[in-house]
Amino acid sequence: MIFFFSEYCCKAKSVKKAQMLNAILPGAGYYYVGQKKSALTSFIINTLFTAAAYQLFDKGYFAGGLIVSSLELGWYLGGINGAGLEAKEYNQSIYNTMAKDTMAQNRLFPVLMFETTF
Repeated sequence: MIFFFSEYCCKAKSVKKAQMLNAILPGAGYYYVGQKKSALTSFIINTLFTAAAYQLFDKGYFAGGLIVSSLELGWYLGGINGAGLEAKEYNQSIYNTMAKDTMAQNRLFPVLMFETTF
């Protein structure tokens, strides 16, 4: 059982690190978790919205710039949150896989694997 926990701790991804990476560079948090397509999509969307907002402000279209900037802020903050959620989901998947294998190897009572919802 101790091996299970130490191996899980080694394989688990940090939720805070995924969020921090995504805050520094949009898409980096997704890449850290292994979601390469989501990382590329996040980077491209944030880059395009930022470039569009810059162009609108540069040409004097302040109302359009504010609208596009608010959309970009939504994508940016959503990406930070999404990277954290992906890290949690990744960790849950690893835990479930490892727990199932450990339970099978140690012949533990299978009723422990039931999940209840209310």
